[in-house]
Amino acid sequence: MPGNELTQNQELRQELSLSHRQLQALELLQTPVWELQEKLQEMIAANPVLEVETIPGEETVPPEEFVGDEEPRGYDEDGEALYGEAAEWASESPVLTRDDRDLEFTPRYDQEKRDYLLNSLTTAPTLHQQLSGELALQELSPRQRELAGLVIDSLGDDGYLHTAPADLAMAAGAEMSEIEAAVELVQSFDPPGVGARSLAECLALQLRRRGETDPRLYELVEHHLEEVAQNRLPRLARELGVSLTELDALLRRIRSLNPAPGGALAPVTASYIQPELEITAAPDGSFVVEEDERAIPRPHLSERYLELFERNDLSAEERSYLREKLNAARELLRALEQRRTTLRRIAGVIARTQGDFFRRGVEGLHPLTMRQVADEVGVHETTVSRAIAGKYLRTPQGVLEFRFFFSPGYETEGGESVSNRAVMERIRALIAEEDPRRPLSDEKLSQLLKEEGLKVARRTVAKYREAMAIPATPLRRSFTD
Repeated sequence: MPGNELTQNQELRQELSLSHRQLQALELLQTPVWELQEKLQEMIAANPVLEVETIPGEETVPPEEFVGDEEPRGYDEDGEALYGEAAEWASESPVLTRDDRDLEFTPRYDQEKRDYLLNSLTTAPTLHQQLSGELALQELSPRQRELAGLVIDSLGDDGYLHTAPADLAMAAGAEMSEIEAAVELVQSFDPPGVGARSLAECLALQLRRRGETDPRLYELVEHHLEEVAQNRLPRLARELGVSLTELDALLRRIRSLNPAPGGALAPVTASYIQPELEITAAPDGSFVVEEDERAIPRPHLSERYLELFERNDLSAEERSYLREKLNAARELLRALEQRRTTLRRIAGVIARTQGDFFRRGVEGLHPLTMRQVADEVGVHETTVSRAIAGKYLRTPQGVLEFRFFFSPGYETEGGESVSNRAVMERIRALIAEEDPRRPLSDEKLSQLLKEEGLKVARRTVAKYREAMAIPATPLRRSFTD
């Protein structure tokens, strides 16, 4: 049949493929410093021709197999030197002598630092652990303990019971009255408000635990939270028959409650930030980039293995093994150097363009895009994006992520470029200075910025305000002095 025939066709097409060396360089470039330290330790452990700098005064005794006689090595029977490949590796890759090893980084030092950081962490009990501990102190029947444990296991990290009691009763084969009793028991535990099924119930539980007796507080949390959220306070005051001043006093007491009682005990993943580079002020007022020598191990080729490779008594198998390891080491060192150079050049662009920020703060931040940096550094824009991912700088304004410095901006009427971060901070400052009884609208904020030489549309002001989690004008209005 015509549809089942096999045919052969020739076509010419271009495909872009990356070599192993390019893939390794790309992987190391986008790897954050903590992850890179672990990867390098694994690579160094797997490749005997790689070494790292030793702490001065702690030299390693060479293994016995490298202690030979006093006769010169590295020559063939005719007296010709065998330094060819080894010399090439030595010239293209860093080979440090013992006198050059003045950096205080070793795997042991790194492990001691890591152990110190990990041992400094304190492990707080989780919400479920704390509640289970309280449950263990109660005098209950086995059935009551089982049902209360089921309720505890059904709580979310915020402390709320998100599973309907009817579903719990069905799962446990229990009566609704038994489940309700178990829920009530858990709600008597700490933190106050735990085990609630809604925000209103959570706040009411906390009010009762405080011993509040004012019925207006319970009326507010049980029936008027939506009106409070919408800032419809004048109408709410009329419904409750109180003045705005009295209503404000009641709301202050409610706002002191915790809407997420389990939040303080929610599991937290510890994360560490270690800057790889530092931007410091030079005596002439400019800013320069300095490297943290301890941030990343600086491996180098082992002198002993290079000398071993030069020997003429190696078997073909031994020489092939050493050549493979030396080639792998050379590719790794090249990739590390490329990573270091790329990050340093990107940081150099930041140091040259963001001097006003380092002196004055966010208001001095200038617009900077990845395309601009890519053009200056001489790489592709995606390379810049990969290089700065998860990387940090120590600056006169604190430790900041590389990405902090990349943002579009505006040009003032005076021709000065201003980052959109600086515009956002100016919006925040204007709102902080506004009259709470007459908060500024987005349109008014746009007009004020225009008076300062910044043409920012009302919709853009609204977008920036929302990005900073600042409520809209009606929700910022205060009805009391």
